[in-house]
Amino acid sequence: KQGLEFADKFLQKNPESHYAWYCLGRFSFEAALNTDQSNYLKQSCNALEKAIAYNNKNPRYYYWKANIHHYMGRLYGNSKEYQKFLDSMQSACELDPMNYFYYSVFFEKTAGLFQDPRYLMRPILRQSLVNSMVNSLDQYLRLKQFYAKKYLIQLCTILTKNEKQKLSRKSDLHPDLLRALEMY
Repeated sequence: KQGLEFADKFLQKNPESHYAWYCLGRFSFEAALNTDQSNYLKQSCNALEKAIAYNNKNPRYYYWKANIHHYMGRLYGNSKEYQKFLDSMQSACELDPMNYFYYSVFFEKTAGLFQDPRYLMRPILRQSLVNSMVNSLDQYLRLKQFYAKKYLIQLCTILTKNEKQKLSRKSDLHPDLLRALEMY
């Protein structure tokens, strides 16, 4: 409640502050989750749309907007909200393509729709969901591999030859780590 009041007062003096709109959106979403009042959900969504209008390059704004649409889709059984979730989540991923967290959330929430009875009563096009799952999982796996290789090389350049040999004798290390110790 204090956060909502503070954000509201700040916005009265700084109506074009995208970060203040984002904070209002987050505080409103928390209020909706804690009080179960739909007017907070609408306020949250509107505030995040304002934040995006003032700064459409911040993936975090789209990510939280996607969370709100996903929640509203589940709450109301509304397939339009699920479509807005897909669109917002896709925007977050496109704005921060090296952030595998967004891709993992995208995949998990989209896959979860197939187990949600309220969603299944009014589904959106299956192909849209399948494409979202495949694309998000593909990007997630690519990023995981990219970072794994990067970190393995970084570790091996830091270790001394003696340290590498000592670690190579450990049988409980991940096979990729053992290979990297031998290669680098």
